[in-house]
Amino acid sequence: MKKLFTLFCMACSICASAQTAKYVNNMSPTVVGQLTANKAIVVTEQDRKLWVTDGTVAGTQMIATPVLFHFTAFEVMNGVLYFSGGTNTHGIELWRTDGTAAGTYMVKDINPGAVNSGPGDRMIVLNNHIYFSAFSDTHGRELWKSDGTTAGTVLVKDVFPGIASAHTIGLFKINKTNNRIYFVANTNVGEELWVSDGTEAGTQLVRDINVGAGSATPMLGMAKDNKMYFSADNGINGRELWVTDGTQAGTIMLGDIYPGGTGSTPQSMTVFNNKIFFVANAPQTG
Repeated sequence: MKKLFTLFCMACSICASAQTAKYVNNMSPTVVGQLTANKAIVVTEQDRKLWVTDGTVAGTQMIATPVLFHFTAFEVMNGVLYFSGGTNTHGIELWRTDGTAAGTYMVKDINPGAVNSGPGDRMIVLNNHIYFSAFSDTHGRELWKSDGTTAGTVLVKDVFPGIASAHTIGLFKINKTNNRIYFVANTNVGEELWVSDGTEAGTQLVRDINVGAGSATPMLGMAKDNKMYFSADNGINGRELWVTDGTQAGTIMLGDIYPGGTGSTPQSMTVFNNKIFFVANAPQTG
């Protein structure tokens, strides 16, 4: 992708001298999706336009789209870039592009009209579906999935049922491992860790870590060996390092690094030499 981005920038500098390519001048391009080895989608900083490029001048073109005022949460699936896009008519909804004008359109108006469903700031690909959070006046912010079609863009499960949940925090912080989606949802047991295999029946609370209405507020970290490592606060030990295999019994605190209720606040997790490294606060060492 770095090579293609460099070639694109070179193409932009060449095109900038031509009248027919005035929009590529000083536009601070960002590659947001690699569709194939030789085709990428680029968003420009100044005019917020979508471009497609193969790294050559001739192969760098603006994609004709409706006026989009919002671009976030880019994810490629099967040669198509999916993203959260906004128009004045439909608000912020799920969009897709294959690099052509005809193949660039809104997938579904999840929250109909000019109001937003606001697909979350991260999308995940799993088993030929895009998973993301979205808001509707009926269900609130919940987990959705899409196969790229209108009919195939559906609610996975109403985790916090009913219209009363329509203005809760809902779902955020999404990750995956071992053919499952992990996410954090705010329900009547607080902000806790949930897991989904993409079905309604297979979407469930992993464990009420901070028992009762208190929130563990898990921060998802790294996936390794079919397990998810994350930090959470159980209300007793403070924020510490946890691991889960997707079951209640397999969701445990790995250690009370900062003994007592202070918590070590693990963060910045990374995998190196088959081990997870992270930053944490500990007595004496900080």
